[in-house]
Amino acid sequence: ETVLLRPRPFEERSGRFVLLPLLPRRPPPKQLPVEVWERIIEELLHDEANWTLSRWKERRARRRDILLVCKTINSIALPVFYSHIRISSVEALEGFTNHLYASDQQWDSLRRIPYSTPGRWVQTLDISTLNGNSRWEECRIDTLLTQLFPLVPCLKELYFSPNVQATSRMWDSLASSDASTHLRVLRGLKGTVSPGSALAACRDPLVRVLRACQDLRELEVVGPGFDLSDPDLWEAGEPLPSATFHPLTLPHLTTLTVLSTHSSPLLFALLHSPLPSLASLTITPYHDISYPTSLVSEFIKVHGTNLRSLYLYTPKSWPTILRTSPSTLLQTSPRLKHLSLENPIPALALPDGSIHPLQILSVPRPSAQFLSTLESILPRLPSLVAVRARDVHWLRKGISSRAQEAGVQGVMREWKRRFGRRGIKILDADWKE
Repeated sequence: ETVLLRPRPFEERSGRFVLLPLLPRRPPPKQLPVEVWERIIEELLHDEANWTLSRWKERRARRRDILLVCKTINSIALPVFYSHIRISSVEALEGFTNHLYASDQQWDSLRRIPYSTPGRWVQTLDISTLNGNSRWEECRIDTLLTQLFPLVPCLKELYFSPNVQATSRMWDSLASSDASTHLRVLRGLKGTVSPGSALAACRDPLVRVLRACQDLRELEVVGPGFDLSDPDLWEAGEPLPSATFHPLTLPHLTTLTVLSTHSSPLLFALLHSPLPSLASLTITPYHDISYPTSLVSEFIKVHGTNLRSLYLYTPKSWPTILRTSPSTLLQTSPRLKHLSLENPIPALALPDGSIHPLQILSVPRPSAQFLSTLESILPRLPSLVAVRARDVHWLRKGISSRAQEAGVQGVMREWKRRFGRRGIKILDADWKE
C-alpha cells in the first residue's frame, strides 16, 4: 500500500510526499519440504559419532525435547524417533512391547494402512547389550520378543544378543511375522553346535527363519546356541515325508559371519544352498577336523568362488584353542581381494603358472617361517599392495632405535625393508605404515 506523508498537516497547502522504502521488501520465507525436515531431525536423533559417554543422558533428554517443539515437528520427528530402537534392559523391553501392543489394540480396521503405529515405524531393533542374568529373565525376554516381532512388520535390521538363550518359539514368531519379508540384517544369533544333517536342518528354528527371510543381506551366527533339552526343538509335529533338505533361497546375502561353529544344522543348510551374492565371509577355521564332522573347510571350498574378502578368526575366550586352516585358500577362492589368516598360519600354495588377484594379506603377527612361504608365492601375486599385522602396533615416535629393532618390532621393520623394494606396504593393526 502507498503511504503519504504530510509534514504540516494543519496547513491547507502543505503538500504530501510518497514514502519509499530504502531496502527491497523481504520475500516471505519458503517452507522446507518434509523430506528435508526428516533428514535434519534424523541427524539430530541418530548422530552418535559426535556424542561422548558423559553426554549420553543429556542426549536422551534432547531426543525427547525435539518431540515437544510443536505439533508439526512432532508429526515429522515421531517416525524418525521410533525408526532406530536400542534396548539394554529387560524393563525397557517390557515397556516398549507393552506400548506397541496397546497401540496395536487401539488401531481400527477402517484405516487405509493395516499396520499400527508406532510399530510400523520401527526399522532397526538393537538388543545386543541385553543380558539374561537368570533363567527367569531369559524366559521373560523370550516371551516379550515372541509378542514383539508381529508388532514390527517393517523391521529391516535386528541385532540380537548372544548372551540371551532363545527358544524355537521366539524364532518361529519372527519367521511367521511380516517382518521376515523386510529383514535385511540379522546379527548376534546363537546357533547350536551339533552334527549337521538334512533332518536336523529341517527342524532347526534358525533355518526356518532364513527360509522366510529371502531378502537377507547380512547374517552373523555365533555358537554354541540352542539348549538341546528344549522340548519345542524336538517336539513331533506334522510327520516329515522324508529327510530331504530343500535349499534356502538367499539371492542377496553378501556378508556372512559364522564363529565358533564347526558343524550345525544352519551351517549344513547354508552349505547345501546356493549363495550367488556372497562376497564377504568371516569364519572360524576347523581344518584339523575332517569332513563331515567339520563343515567349515568344505563350506569355503563350495562357496569360495565369488568371495572378495575372507576373514579367518577365532574368538579369544578362555581357553582359546586355535585350529588349523587349509593351505588351498587361494585356489578355492580365485577372486579374493583381502585374505586374513589365523594362527597357526597355513603354508599357502598356488599352482605353477597361475596368477591370483589378491591385494591385501593380513596375518596375526609376522614370523620368519611365514616370510619364506610368502616370498615363494609373491611372483604369482602381482596385485599385492599391502601386508597387515592385525595384532601389532607400531611403536610411537621417541622410542630408541634399539627398542624398535627388538622383538616383533624388529621383524616388522625387516618385513618393511624387504617388501618395500617390491612396492608392498607393511601396515599395523590401525592400518598405519
